Amino acid sequence: MGSMLGGFCLGAVNTAVVHALSYPLGSMFHLPHGLSNALLLPYIMEYNYVAAPKKYAEVAVALGCDRLADDQETARAGIAKIRTLIQACGVPARLREVDIPREAIPQMAADAMKITRLLVNNPREITLQDAVSIFNAAY
Repeated sequence: MGSMLGGFCLGAVNTAVVHALSYPLGSMFHLPHGLSNALLLPYIMEYNYVAAPKKYAEVAVALGCDRLADDQETARAGIAKIRTLIQACGVPARLREVDIPREAIPQMAADAMKITRLLVNNPREITLQDAVSIFNAAY
C-alpha cells in the first residue's frame, strides 16, 4: 500500500536531482532507491534551497517548523528537521556508513549527470563539479 501511494505521489510531480544522484548508488552498489534518496536528501536540499528559499520554507513549515526571521532561515530549519527525521528512523546519514568508497564519487557524479530528464527539473542548475561536491558532503 505504501509503495502504491508513493507511486501516486510521484506521478503528479517531477523528481529532480535527489533521484538522479541516487541512481548510481543503486546501479553501482545495489543500495535501495528509497535509502539512497533519504541519505542524499538533506545534502541536496542544502544545495537547492538558495535557489528557491520560499518553497523550501513552505516545506519546513509543512514539516512542523516555525516560521523564522526569513525564508532562508526557515528553509534551513526544515533541512535540520529532515536530518532529525533521518536519524530518528535509523537511516544512514553518510555514504561511508553504507560502504560506498570515496574513490567512486567521480564516477557516481558522472553517471548522475547523464540523467538529464531529472536534472532539468531541479530548482538550481547542477554541474558535474556540483554533483561531486554533494557526494563529498554526503561522504
